[in-house]
Amino acid sequence: MLGGGFSDGRETTLDILLGERLSINSNLPSLHLSTHAHPSEVISKKDNEKVFFAPSAVSIYEQLFGEDYANATPLDRKFLAQPATAPENFDGDVDLQIELSALAFSRNATNVMTLMWGDHQAWFYLPESYPVEHQVDFHSAVTGLSGVEMYSQFRAYLSAKLAYLIQLLAVIPDENGVSLLESTLVVHVTDMGDGRHHGAEHAPYLLAGGKSLFRNGLVMDVERATQYDLMDTIAKAYGLTDTQYGTRLIDGLLV
Repeated sequence: MLGGGFSDGRETTLDILLGERLSINSNLPSLHLSTHAHPSEVISKKDNEKVFFAPSAVSIYEQLFGEDYANATPLDRKFLAQPATAPENFDGDVDLQIELSALAFSRNATNVMTLMWGDHQAWFYLPESYPVEHQVDFHSAVTGLSGVEMYSQFRAYLSAKLAYLIQLLAVIPDENGVSLLESTLVVHVTDMGDGRHHGAEHAPYLLAGGKSLFRNGLVMDVERATQYDLMDTIAKAYGLTDTQYGTRLIDGLLV
């Protein structure tokens, strides 16, 4: 999640605080979607209370836009064609989460989305279209149990999903006709730097968009800055001056 929410003044996660801060002119402060995650495993928090993660992007679409959305786009038609109780499909579920995010942002349904792809044990698989062993889950790949090649395949797959989200935001305009990517910050996080030893050191984080606030096109060594420090830097950029999860801001990240 976007920062903390466990103890020591971190009773509310940053996605909730950002939603409250940016909720002007939107219907919902924030939305939370998960794939294959049990509600007790993957959480955001508000005042130390768990926040519900919806398992179905289709049901959230219906709540936000109904079944007969005027001026339906190809993305709308894709949601409207989905059966009410579709079978579990990790690959398709991730795409629907991405597409719902773009629609929700473009229509001011919300300004903050938290997407969780997988569960806390990473027990999901590559699509059958990949030319590799399909019975290997991401948990085995990230911990090195199935070899480097499998981990590389999973990273390529997940990176392609992230690229799809970024590309959609780039081509869909906001209400002022400006690309959503100009005003939307995408934050991609991971919980481990070395899955073989379950270590958090050197964990990579990727930020995209938000060009008026964040410098783009950089690869930075943040000198042992933590995820909490990244959250503090994001909080400052969006005017949350009284929010603190870590110990310092990350130099060189903000415009």
